[in-house]
Amino acid sequence: MKKFVTDRNICTQFVTSTIANATWEPHQQAEMKNSRPSPNAVKEYIEGVKEEIAQQVAPVDICARILTGEQPMPAFMEPLNVEERYYWLGNIFTSLIPRATKRELAAYFTPPLIAKYTITRAKQLGCELASSRIIDPASGGAAFLTPLSAALIEDLRAQGKADAEIGIHLLTHLSGVEIDNSLAKLSGIILNDYISLQLPTFKKDMSGVILNEDSLRVVGQDSQYDVVVSNPPYGKILNPDADILEKFADSLTDRQVNKYALFIRLSIDWAKKGGFIALVIPTSFFAGPSFANLRKSILEDADVLAIDLIDERDGLFVDVLQDACVLFLRKKDGKDPKSIPSCRYLNNDGTYQELGTIDVPSTPSDRAWVLPCESSPNLLTQGFFSDSFARLADYGYGARAGYFVWNRQKERCREGDSPDSNEYPLVWAHCVKPNQPCRLSTHRLHGQAHLMSLVRFDEPSQSLINSPAVILQRTTNRRQARRLIAGYIPQSMLDEFRSFISENHTIVVYPLPGVEQSLGYEAMCRLLNSKPVDNRYRQISGTVSISVKLLKDLPLPSPSLVREWLSGNIDTNEMDDFIEESYRRTAMTKK
Repeated sequence: MKKFVTDRNICTQFVTSTIANATWEPHQQAEMKNSRPSPNAVKEYIEGVKEEIAQQVAPVDICARILTGEQPMPAFMEPLNVEERYYWLGNIFTSLIPRATKRELAAYFTPPLIAKYTITRAKQLGCELASSRIIDPASGGAAFLTPLSAALIEDLRAQGKADAEIGIHLLTHLSGVEIDNSLAKLSGIILNDYISLQLPTFKKDMSGVILNEDSLRVVGQDSQYDVVVSNPPYGKILNPDADILEKFADSLTDRQVNKYALFIRLSIDWAKKGGFIALVIPTSFFAGPSFANLRKSILEDADVLAIDLIDERDGLFVDVLQDACVLFLRKKDGKDPKSIPSCRYLNNDGTYQELGTIDVPSTPSDRAWVLPCESSPNLLTQGFFSDSFARLADYGYGARAGYFVWNRQKERCREGDSPDSNEYPLVWAHCVKPNQPCRLSTHRLHGQAHLMSLVRFDEPSQSLINSPAVILQRTTNRRQARRLIAGYIPQSMLDEFRSFISENHTIVVYPLPGVEQSLGYEAMCRLLNSKPVDNRYRQISGTVSISVKLLKDLPLPSPSLVREWLSGNIDTNEMDDFIEESYRRTAMTKK
């Protein structure tokens, strides 16, 4: 591989400020706050350099020219520190490659704030970097390799090591794997540039520490590393081949294989006994039904140390919305874990709140993990799934996802002011409002507001709603005031229209046939809309989709106690307090 040594004079001009050797603590907000170049400035620059792409200049070469000074630095990068510049250099690269390639690679890089936080938190949890063999199995853009190098340089200098000794240590103890050849090359360029700045007398090429391979197919790496740190790719593998299915069989619940889930398992495999794992990943794994076997697999081979929730969603990764967290694990070595796993909430400015402890099964199982609720941190996580609590079925209700997928069955749907004999009104998610009868309307963007959507059924269907029911929005996020947003279909609407159908962005909570309902549908709707119920759902939800399974498993207070509220003329404004007290009293009972 070609030797790459950065010109020192060019690099001196390139770096206007650096935080490379600074230790970061959470209270240092101003220094570590994410820098946000204007989106328009970034867009204008990208549009400008696309002409060079048309002249067959590779995106990675454009980035290299910016780094070495052969090409002017984008104006939006000039105020940034060196690590932020590396980050945006990676985003320039991904903005210049085809969109389909970017999606396939899931090339979204870890912001410097999150990378530095991850390393600092890992050290607080007992990770010893200086004596460790460290790998990033998805090292595109050197987003972790650079701050890892900074941390190692700081630790080794504190031990009195000279630049040459530190450089050799990095060559022999730090490594990465990257599937894309151009990203592997870019990572090497960035890493060489950074090392040349921090270790001026060390002239060896660092790009060789990055292996250009597919980590999911690399062999011979199991139990080789003391530390595995990564922001793995996210997204489903639509048609996983037999080798992948066989290799990761014990961690898969169904054929909906997500890349990041495979990287969690791979990271545990690559770590030595007692080894440390830190991963920036989506939050869906800790409760999602599709990750049930993954949770069990994690607990069989690793102890959970912490899960730190990341507040930022729409700006965490460029061009993508993602609820994410940092997962910290230690591979089991026969010793008992020293503490109960904990949870923090990391704010956009780098500060954080300690939320409390996480409830994971004491023996490996596939049940959901319970996290503290950031909006009500006093809620306990222990005993969350106690048999003392009721479930939806104990109230006499079932739940199912909405049936109708509008964009796949447009030919069955029309707009009108009244249904024909074989048509039924469609309930859209946007027609569901808390504790209100569902409105009838058309598509939010493509419909006429004064009409309703009607769906044709050529034969009877069990998906039709034929009795009063509660309807929930199926897609919400944790930044909304409510995760559970429930309206209802009253008997009066059924009297008028016979039956209804709801779209797939809704969930129908319906009365189970042959079972007496403990609460009427309006009271059930109010219970699901209450703050105590909403908070408990937040503790087991890591996705924007409301899960039917999690809704069915959600602990609820005793129906008899809730009926007391109905018969005792409790003021509506006092409902949340009463429901919370009902939870407390239910927890004290034994079945």
